[in-house]
Amino acid sequence: MPADTIVILLVWAFYALECIAWDRRDVVYFRSLLGESWRVVRPSRLLENTLSGLAVLFPVPPLGVQAPAYLPEVAFSPEGLSAYVPESGDAAQGRGTRHYLFGEIGDIRVAGAEVLINGKAFVQARSRGRAAALAELIGKLKDARVEGRGKLIERQIRGLFDRNRIAAAAGGFKEKTEALLLMANALWVLLIAGLPAVLYVYGFSRIVLPLLAVVLLLHAAIVVMGFRAHRRIYRSRDYSILYILLPSPFHSIRVTDLLAKKLWLDFHPFAVAGSVLGKDRFADYARESLARIRHPAYDALTVDAARGIDKWYKGSLARAMEETLKAMGIDVESLRRPELAGKDAGYSSYCPRCLGLYEIEDGACADCPDVRLVPVKGRGD
Repeated sequence: MPADTIVILLVWAFYALECIAWDRRDVVYFRSLLGESWRVVRPSRLLENTLSGLAVLFPVPPLGVQAPAYLPEVAFSPEGLSAYVPESGDAAQGRGTRHYLFGEIGDIRVAGAEVLINGKAFVQARSRGRAAALAELIGKLKDARVEGRGKLIERQIRGLFDRNRIAAAAGGFKEKTEALLLMANALWVLLIAGLPAVLYVYGFSRIVLPLLAVVLLLHAAIVVMGFRAHRRIYRSRDYSILYILLPSPFHSIRVTDLLAKKLWLDFHPFAVAGSVLGKDRFADYARESLARIRHPAYDALTVDAARGIDKWYKGSLARAMEETLKAMGIDVESLRRPELAGKDAGYSSYCPRCLGLYEIEDGACADCPDVRLVPVKGRGD
């Protein structure tokens, strides 16, 4: 195989690796190519496991942005706290969920992005700032009276569902990264399309050197602009941006995705979806999200105390979700069932958790064994 062909294949292979996001299944990605219309990007079934999956980034211009939103790390109730059990996967993720009653909590510390309780690792947060905020909230709840803890938790949940701040963050991000995105697209054209085309036609000739020089200049400019954009967006300096971008121009092509990793760090994915998705897309997402949070699944190692805390918190989140739907003029009751679209004649029941349809009238769901099937024609029909 000719050397120029090998180089072309390597260039494409290196870029292909930059287009793969391997993340936990409790992460929800939102993609927008022009900053106007958004859609949910679901992890691919390919190569997934019970904890993680692939979420492919948009590979060609306009590259746009793919921003993640995260489920909570911790579930709270007036009695205690536990590691949050994600409802986004197909199987329970409890694995003997760590939990504490407030009377059991002594020392609360933060080590990097990890929250430690009584000297033991409790939960890994998404950032150091988020870990500090969680530790502060845990301390407040620990010191508060039982009757006051519910109000503190409700205040925290209202912050997760602040749709005005979410929309403002999306608009501000688009405004502050427009020039950067344009340069990233130009770098894609030069490096991923231009360089292979020149190598294919001319081979390793002198014409390649000016092209590489332009690529490196664009790369350097994106590194500097990316660092400045992060400071404008998040009002803080993060030198790790330089360490991540500098080694390779392939990293610079995906600079907007890197900057967007913390865009919605402090908000619930459901609230983000309600703020950026169109009404029809949001209704589909909301139906699935509400079904899973109303019918949580736990593994056998999750003790009753942890289940109680997690269920209480999920109940509070479900109420906040319903308030979001009502504010958007969406009928909450219409989302309790799967979208039948004329299929109800062939089905007698459905699973209220995964919304799978069944011909049998009674029994348990094959994918959610602890969940009983519900008749398609129920109350009010």
